[in-house]
Amino acid sequence: MINDVLLMALLAGSMTILGGLPFFFLAVSHRLRDNLLGFSAGMMVTAAFSLISEAHNYWLMVAGMGIGALLLSLLIRFFPEGGRLAWLSFIAISLHNIPEGLVVGVGYAEEATLGLLMAVTIGIQNMPEGLMIVAPLLEQGINRWNAFFFLACAALVEPVFAVSGYVLVAQVNELLPLALGFAAGSMLYVTFRELIPETHGHGYEGQATFSFLFGVVLMLGLGQLF
Repeated sequence: MINDVLLMALLAGSMTILGGLPFFFLAVSHRLRDNLLGFSAGMMVTAAFSLISEAHNYWLMVAGMGIGALLLSLLIRFFPEGGRLAWLSFIAISLHNIPEGLVVGVGYAEEATLGLLMAVTIGIQNMPEGLMIVAPLLEQGINRWNAFFFLACAALVEPVFAVSGYVLVAQVNELLPLALGFAAGSMLYVTFRELIPETHGHGYEGQATFSFLFGVVLMLGLGQLF
């Protein structure tokens, strides 16, 4: 069973890489970038609230959210104004992938079909996360190989924590609300502090807002399907 957990988590994580690959080869205009960032912001906000809804211990979840937002607010001090979005997106998505990996592992520990469902759902929503990592890194002048390295590191977080979640399911069940809140808090902070403001300034604010709403609707639709 542990081989199945590792395989499905690797496939889910690889969707992060697949989602980012086109942006190594395509020129991204301000219009396209603002719309894609708006779309990804909508998906991230909805995903954050999906994580919150899975946390069955309210106070642990709230504590995790506070810690996640506080950590991101402190980390922002170490990045120059022009490079914040790239590194904060990488950090937030990597943190977000920790509970996702745990969810896959815990799902398999409960029932194989549940674990498979979690892996498929997470794999689908991982694709725009690849964009969230690659596009800002390349825009900040980081070369493609280094950007790919960071993309792969973020993707590999999931299988590592999926196996950990499967093996340590008892302990994970107790800590999962804290981890879910932590990831949600970090995602919401970086979305509203950096992502959404980045979509305003090139004249495409209206389009980016509709893209944001489309991201929300798509994530809600995926939630209904799965």
